[in-house]
Amino acid sequence: MIEIQFAQSTVSGGGLVSGQVVLTPHQTQTAKTLQIEMFWGVFENKSPVALRQNSRQSIAAEIPSGQLVAGRTYQFPFEFRVPNGPASYAGQYFDVTWRVQARVKTGKLFGNEKHHASFTLVPDPTITPYLAGQSKPRLATYWTHLNGIERFGKIAFGSVLAFGGILCMLALSDVPLTFVVALPFVLIGTGIIAWQLRHWIARIFFAELSVEVNETTIAPGDTVHVSVTVSPWWPRTVAQMTVNLVAFERYERARLMGTGSDRKQSRHIERTLIYEDSILLSQDRQLTGFERLTEVASFSLPQDSALTFLTDTNQILWQLTVTLNSGRLPRWVKEIVLDVKP
Repeated sequence: MIEIQFAQSTVSGGGLVSGQVVLTPHQTQTAKTLQIEMFWGVFENKSPVALRQNSRQSIAAEIPSGQLVAGRTYQFPFEFRVPNGPASYAGQYFDVTWRVQARVKTGKLFGNEKHHASFTLVPDPTITPYLAGQSKPRLATYWTHLNGIERFGKIAFGSVLAFGGILCMLALSDVPLTFVVALPFVLIGTGIIAWQLRHWIARIFFAELSVEVNETTIAPGDTVHVSVTVSPWWPRTVAQMTVNLVAFERYERARLMGTGSDRKQSRHIERTLIYEDSILLSQDRQLTGFERLTEVASFSLPQDSALTFLTDTNQILWQLTVTLNSGRLPRWVKEIVLDVKP
């Protein structure tokens, strides 16, 4: 039997995690060493297998006489310096867990025994964190590129539908019903393109349309202030103007498709909402030409807010979204990424 006992179950980044591993064998067995490891990992769907393990530290303790005697108790102290890494997190679809794992090496291929226990890491804001699993300096650039790739793919798909339909109508203009069959593809493709370009289409009708945020790097419990300014070229009605603050888990899933030698692995992106707050800035407001409207909203983050987390396949992201509906114009949407740090 293997038991891991912590001196403290909650540790600050840069501090020490210590305790002891207690071995109580039920039967006498040969054992060479006890290996004790400390690491953090991302666990999806509460799976016991870590998809990613980082900051692994290990120590090995020799077992006296190379044998564990039944009925006796063996104690092995351990101590690790914990880097100021990502905070412990228990989410809906993945966890960020710090663990200490003890493994008794018996020398047999399948005879090793192991046990692990988790402790909670609270990052220290006064210590510079290491990059793995932390919000990176290029967070805003990462998000911009991500949205740009997705938007480009949708525009390309809409272009294929629209131009494909037009080519069919031109090439087969003498075939009955070609126009009726191809027109829906042209309309759907054009609609997809217009929806992806709605931001620029809506902006054409405004002399000034801007969003300012007092601070994009904040801590749990802080308040973020958002200022939105609208000024149309000519009289328009602002049907609704809102600002949302959301946090979500974004993660990739691997799927095996096909059978036999044609079996391939594909990845798709999913995300789930973990926090949301919304403020209505203005509704049914009539503006004259070049009239300037400025609205301000404030959000206070909860003290237990999840920190920004960024790895290749798992992220926790915070985002401010300003949405403007103005009559028949497409919606104008502005997204601003927040970096929530301790």
